[in-house]
Amino acid sequence: MGSIEKLNLAIEKSLLLLEIPIIKFLVICLLVIYNTVLIPPFNNVVCQWFRWFWFKLFYILIIIYVAFKDKTIALLLAISFILSIQQLEKNGHVIKKRKNKRVRFNNKVEYYPIQDKTIIIK
Repeated sequence: MGSIEKLNLAIEKSLLLLEIPIIKFLVICLLVIYNTVLIPPFNNVVCQWFRWFWFKLFYILIIIYVAFKDKTIALLLAISFILSIQQLEKNGHVIKKRKNKRVRFNNKVEYYPIQDKTIIIK
């Protein structure tokens, strides 16, 4: 038995609760409720979680982990991830990198005479 088969067997054994239809139905219902009702009034604590790179990476690994057992729940988790990131950006909690603006100088220099014969460069 190869290491990939062992890994797949370990993943399937660890997610045995998803084989119970009532638990699977409850998880799907909770994810649908989260995606439809709870994401728009996003609070600051959850926004802080999604700002961290390691939390996003952990969430994606959870999606991949669950996808071995149940594709429906993994798809709902992926949708909730995308909607959460989108809501986070919509609320303005994402720090974007600022672009440095280029300053263009005009080569045309005009001299204006003053009463006391000094020159000012504009």
